[in-house]
Amino acid sequence: MSNLTFQHQFNLDALREYLAQHPPLIALAPSDSSAQTRHFLHHTLNLPEQSFFTIKANTPLPSAINQLKIHPQAAQAPLLAAISANGKTHLLSGKQSLITPSDSLAILADHHRAIPPLHSLTGVARSLPTSRAIDIVAAQHQFTCYQTPTGWQYFLPLLSTNLIQLCGEENFSLSGYPLEEKNSLWALLCWFSLLAQKRQNADQILQNHWQRYGKHHHKRFDFINLPKSHAQTMLTTFERNSHANIGNRLNGLTLTAAQQFNYTDPTNQQQSQDQGLQLIFGRQARIICRLTSRPTHADTTDLRLYCEYWQQHLDTPPALTAPTATLATLAQGMMNLEHHQPNSVS
Repeated sequence: MSNLTFQHQFNLDALREYLAQHPPLIALAPSDSSAQTRHFLHHTLNLPEQSFFTIKANTPLPSAINQLKIHPQAAQAPLLAAISANGKTHLLSGKQSLITPSDSLAILADHHRAIPPLHSLTGVARSLPTSRAIDIVAAQHQFTCYQTPTGWQYFLPLLSTNLIQLCGEENFSLSGYPLEEKNSLWALLCWFSLLAQKRQNADQILQNHWQRYGKHHHKRFDFINLPKSHAQTMLTTFERNSHANIGNRLNGLTLTAAQQFNYTDPTNQQQSQDQGLQLIFGRQARIICRLTSRPTHADTTDLRLYCEYWQQHLDTPPALTAPTATLATLAQGMMNLEHHQPNSVS
């Protein structure tokens, strides 16, 4: 995206005025994309060199945020940001609290009138595993909210037809109309616009959001390199046991639905079947289970569990202790995976 387009979309004069007094802290890995991002932020928005922190290539975004949090300038920065080397993914944080991609999407939608390219927001979308934080905001503002399968390609028809103007995934990706690709710089400018308008830091905005809408606890549990036939058997067992327990209380939560997610693209009616097993505990919680292929290992697959729990009132402790871990343990037991530990949790 060109500087001219940014000038058209954002009030850069207002951003320069705000950022001069409240410079953020931004972690970038060495790359051509990072160089372009840094050049724009430094030369167009006048961010000082002290705002930029260089990280090693392929540093995980959460690790980069942790490095920023102990930086001497972190205490004064209104926002901490880590951007991947290709510029397509990013992670944001306050000094105290991480801003999950799901919360970032919901917060931008909630404050869309503070963000010039989102003034006329009417539609939003999230992928199936992304938390339902955006759903609550969409209902409040009467936006259309689409749930799509995992994969950025499912957002493209919605963006190109202007059915949505904002979309995001749990894997650190966010963008909006008229863009069609993931764009971390665009997302960062949206957050700068919000900070400048609200005159609050990221921690304050996040806490206010949780106070109004509740907090969605969300974790992904990855089981790597499982034999494909074994993983498919576990998923089949999980689906069978889930159907048998609809209406029952499991760990204090009532299972209200369990089914494979099937998607019909509203722009062309193209159907995508069996995109992930979804267990729904009303508005309180969800478990999503998906198998993902490994192109270089035809006989193995990865199993991903996404666990989400909505803590509606911050002053009331969650009904589950360690809610996402408890949900993951429940799912593992229902698919005979209880003796396996996840290779990673994010």
